[in-house]
Amino acid sequence: MTTTLSRPTEHVAEVVSQFNLARNLTMEQVRILCRHLEAISFQALEIVYRQGSPENSDLIILLSGHLDVVRELPSSQSPSSFVAKLGPGDAAGILGFVDGRPHSATGIATCSIEALALSRKTFAHLVQKHADIAIVLLKNLIVIAADIAYEMLDRHADAMLYMHGAYARSPLPDSYSKHS
Repeated sequence: MTTTLSRPTEHVAEVVSQFNLARNLTMEQVRILCRHLEAISFQALEIVYRQGSPENSDLIILLSGHLDVVRELPSSQSPSSFVAKLGPGDAAGILGFVDGRPHSATGIATCSIEALALSRKTFAHLVQKHADIAIVLLKNLIVIAADIAYEMLDRHADAMLYMHGAYARSPLPDSYSKHS
């Protein structure tokens, strides 16, 4: 079950300042951002967010632990498709946070996780009071989402090459079979 922890400390602000999400923010801006974050935790195998659900559209920033992101395929006989493994410093639930639509994948804690959450409502407050921070945060989220998209395109291209025989196994050299 998800538990709420205490408010982030100065130490947490120092840690967050090293994350890609906080790139181009001053330390003071990171402190302000951290005052808007809620510390939360998840137990191993707990579902953090579920594909198709509009619930929990918070931006999740992992401090410790790992989260597997899987896409549930339409056929009940097909296994889920692994999308990514996220760890400390990674942000999860980016698309649901930005566009408010149902999640496009499921996030499952692979071990206990400590994280920070930024709700859409709190982000709206941040936009009103600290637009400079909100703009940098959105730019960073766009870069992170683009990196994910490029990685997925590369995986797709590799899969297509494999399917079309580009990765066919070469026969072993004659010298190898003589030594075995």
